[in-house]
Amino acid sequence: MRLCNKEGSRRHLTCRFHGYSWDTKGQCRNIPQSWDFPQLCKDELSLPELAVDVWQGFIFVHPNPDAEPLESFLGGLSKQWEDCGWSLDKRYKAVHVRKRIRCNWKVAQEAFMEGYHGAAVHPDTIIPAAPYETFRADVFPGEATFSRGLGSAGVLASDASNAIEKQQAALDHFVKMYTPEFSERDDLVVTENESARDIMHRLSAEKLL
Repeated sequence: MRLCNKEGSRRHLTCRFHGYSWDTKGQCRNIPQSWDFPQLCKDELSLPELAVDVWQGFIFVHPNPDAEPLESFLGGLSKQWEDCGWSLDKRYKAVHVRKRIRCNWKVAQEAFMEGYHGAAVHPDTIIPAAPYETFRADVFPGEATFSRGLGSAGVLASDASNAIEKQQAALDHFVKMYTPEFSERDDLVVTENESARDIMHRLSAEKLL
C-alpha cells in the first residue's frame, strides 16, 4: 500500500485501513482499541526487516536482511560506470513519453534487455535501419550478474564502397517508419559531414519537441 502521496518526512507509519502505526525503526507504536485485543503484543508486531542499499540514485531492496551486500553483487559494474563517468543520480527527466502496452510488464521490460529477437520480431521495422552487424553483446569473465549490450542505428560497415548509399537507405527507412512527418524535408541526405546516425539523432530530438 502506498504510504504517502508527496515528498516529505514522517516520524511514524500508519496503516490507513485499520490505523495501526509503527515508528521509523519498524517497532509497533499503536494498536487502536488495543483493549479488545489482549492477545496482541506490540513487540511481536514489528515490521519485517529488509536489506536496503542505494546505487546511482536507485534504492535496492532484498527480502532477506542477510543477503549478499549490493556492492558485492554488482561486482565490476560500479567501476565500469565510474570509469565512464556515468551518473544516473545526477540525471533528470526532460521528456516523459508513455505508451500503454497490453502485456505482462516483465515481457515489456525483457524485450529491451537483448537484441537477439530483432530479426524475428522486427525484420521490416528496426533491422533495416539498425542491422544485426551493429549489435554486440559483451559478457565479462567472473561477472555473473551483468552483461552489456551495444547497438547503433544508422551505422554500417565503414569499409563498404557504397557506405553512404547504404546509410541513406537506412535513413530513408527510419524516416518512413518513425518520423514520416519529416519525409518532405530536403535536409535528410547523408553526406561526408553528417552520417545517417547524426540525422536520426537530430530527427528524434526534434520529434520530441
